[in-house]
Amino acid sequence: MKNFDEIYEIHKTIKSNFLALEQETVAILSCDADDIEGHTLARVEYLEMNKKLYEEIFDFCKTYEKGEALEGAVKNTAMRDELPEEIQEIFDRFSQVYAIINRVVNVDKQVTERIEREQNKIIKQIKEMNTGHESKAAKFYAASDTGEQKHLGDSKRRI
Repeated sequence: MKNFDEIYEIHKTIKSNFLALEQETVAILSCDADDIEGHTLARVEYLEMNKKLYEEIFDFCKTYEKGEALEGAVKNTAMRDELPEEIQEIFDRFSQVYAIINRVVNVDKQVTERIEREQNKIIKQIKEMNTGHESKAAKFYAASDTGEQKHLGDSKRRI
């Protein structure tokens, strides 16, 4: 990376990836339970792509004379007014990215609740299938229970 134009291009890609990640996150709230995994895997892919892009920028920061300020602008941890003028534009652009990230974080709470609800439904279904007269285990046990003590061979251990 040689200049800020390349950072601007990387920023566009990062922003686009986070917007797509936001769409995947929102989709989890209303999709069929069977589709949750696909949306979750897509989210992971976008995060991995962005991780690599951020690494490129941070590698540039190590060689740039004002790299610490640049890294603060990209991470949105710096105070804008304290940044050199040429880095303030980068801060402004990455602030847009952090607005998207904030929205995703807020929706993530709802996504977690949705996944927990789906897990609880599945657990309830499993318990219902394994209890009562309809369960296969109960039918097997009733059919095999002759009232005798069960043991293995000569060891006389109970099953």
